[in-house]
Amino acid sequence: MWHVRVCGVPHDEGLLRWCTVSPRGWRKEQNMPQSPKRGFSRLPGFPGRDDKELQPFMDVVARLPREKADELARSFLRAALGWERSGDPAHLTGLAEDTLFTMRLRSDPRCKDEFENEQPPRPVPAG
Repeated sequence: MWHVRVCGVPHDEGLLRWCTVSPRGWRKEQNMPQSPKRGFSRLPGFPGRDDKELQPFMDVVARLPREKADELARSFLRAALGWERSGDPAHLTGLAEDTLFTMRLRSDPRCKDEFENEQPPRPVPAG
């Protein structure tokens, strides 16, 4: 059995108390049933940190300008929130498919120069 502390209150397996804090500072606590969870790195098929296919993708991420890396993180978080709010796993699988396609394209040596010389987007005129 595992225990977790959320909002400063210990909870047993199977029930977590989630807290949200509004901009005004009030807290809303909500009980949410949970099944026992194992870390996502223990899921079957989950690649290790040293997976041979992962390193070229990490090299792509390291070369991204800060604004593109931020957009990558924003997309990940939007997909996670979309799944949490709707329960539709298509938010996660769609992001996974799009991310793998983009990373494979950007890590292909034949395409590398195309992305390295990318121009920043032009501002859209107001109007």
